[in-house]
Amino acid sequence: MEYIATFVMIIVISLYFYYIDPNQEPLKRLAEAFILGFAISLQVDWLQNFIPAIDNIAYISFIHAGLIEEGVKLLVINLTLFRNRYFTQKVDGITYAVFLSLGFALAENLVLIQDVGTGIVRAFTAVPAHALFAVSMGFYVGKFKFLNKKQYLLLALIVPVLLHGVYNLLIFSQSFWGLIIFIPYIVFLWVKATKQHERLKIKGGESNDKLDKK
Repeated sequence: MEYIATFVMIIVISLYFYYIDPNQEPLKRLAEAFILGFAISLQVDWLQNFIPAIDNIAYISFIHAGLIEEGVKLLVINLTLFRNRYFTQKVDGITYAVFLSLGFALAENLVLIQDVGTGIVRAFTAVPAHALFAVSMGFYVGKFKFLNKKQYLLLALIVPVLLHGVYNLLIFSQSFWGLIIFIPYIVFLWVKATKQHERLKIKGGESNDKLDKK
């Protein structure tokens, strides 16, 4: 019972990003991205156990959680999904990044959820948050793929790490102000993600002829 909300939220977000993609990706490739996201949770967990955790809330929020998790996601996208021949538009970067992050969110929730209450809270916070961090990552990955400017690859790491770090900081602070700011911050993430997706849908229809020929 404690996992039902997580599964429902993942399905809802998956369908949303699948249908708003103007050039819907093959379901097989999206499933591949999701499975990759689920699988890399093991590598992330190993790294987080291997690298010492300093007793500092900012370090834990931005480095031990944000940088390691988003860094591994970006590495996997660049090594696998980036070379996918169906990745033909900038906006596709968002779609693949979101599906990979949803797979990761599922694996994370399966480990961290202890009861129904925790399951509901994480389904409505952690799952959408991972997807929204991924929108920014995919936004810059798509730009990097077709414009070939290295600063976009750097932004594909820095921006999600910052967004993820602030999210963690608000939760880990366990302060009154952290809780007050948390909901507006989630709204901000949705607004930001929507605007980034719309920008690529309007401007980013370029196909990659070299990949299409493979």
